Amino acid sequence: MPFLQDLSPTDEARSPLWASFATLADQVERLVLVNVGWALQLMPGLVALAFPELPTWLRVALALYSATALPIATAVLYALAAEACRGQHVDLGLAMELCRSFAAPALRVLAPLYGTFGVLVWLLVVVRGITPLTTALTLALLL
Repeated sequence: MPFLQDLSPTDEARSPLWASFATLADQVERLVLVNVGWALQLMPGLVALAFPELPTWLRVALALYSATALPIATAVLYALAAEACRGQHVDLGLAMELCRSFAAPALRVLAPLYGTFGVLVWLLVVVRGITPLTTALTLALLL
């Protein structure tokens, strides 16, 4: 089907995987760096989960930071990927501009999704000794 191919008369046919790399060939490193930046927003929440001996106020603050920053970082990540696919150069200025424009919609749309997932994870941590409840919460997470 010709409309599914990303060919010009001088290009060769590529598989979908290589076609995506060809589209972003000069910005792969930048997008990997954007993904690393997104993953760094998870670190405070992971520290809060991994170290139960930390003071409760600190664990709550770390979890709230991740819960607030992760939806915004996800929206910026997807917006930067879309801009890169359109051929625009990805840089810090573009990321900040997209962050300003997508912060409120990301909190409105993505935060409830991540919040539900986060509540289920915290409940699994809290009720780890009660097997039927743990099983039900794990099923809810998987679904």
